Amino acid sequence: MYGTRAMAEKLSLSSDGVGPIKAAISLDRATLIKLFPGYDVRETTWLKDDQPTRGAFLVLKGKKTLLSLRPWGDGGVRVAAMNPDVATPLVRVGTRHAELEKAAGKKLHCTEGQDEQSDDVVCGVDGIANVEFLYAKPGATIPTSGALQVGAASLESWVLAEVAWKKLPAPAEPEKK
Repeated sequence: MYGTRAMAEKLSLSSDGVGPIKAAISLDRATLIKLFPGYDVRETTWLKDDQPTRGAFLVLKGKKTLLSLRPWGDGGVRVAAMNPDVATPLVRVGTRHAELEKAAGKKLHCTEGQDEQSDDVVCGVDGIANVEFLYAKPGATIPTSGALQVGAASLESWVLAEVAWKKLPAPAEPEKK
């Protein structure tokens, strides 16, 4: 049910989940403390419709923020690896856009971020379900010219800020009559 201390010692994110989280869960501090023993769990806020909203959490080891967790969609969860100490698919946090494209061996699907990610670019890779790669351009924001240029050349200097796993709850079974 909950992760063991050994499971929490080496955090990793994949298309299957993050550490002990493999499905949409209730985001509350007590649950997260059980899932991540030996880590500091802190409540924080996140932007929803441009408004600060409570109910997000950070998982830290010492002073390092490793994970950010927040609600997503209708009853789902979004867990983001925010530190290169967390193993992620293909590349680690801090690498440049071109390295992900090279490691994937496929064209990336990139769009402008929304809400708290509105200054960033979010990319997906075919074959890696439930995972998105969020790129931030150091010291700048994306152009507001109306069209985002997402080719490799235009994102060359962008740095991977986080890798996120998103999961909605399983659909409810229809009632039997």
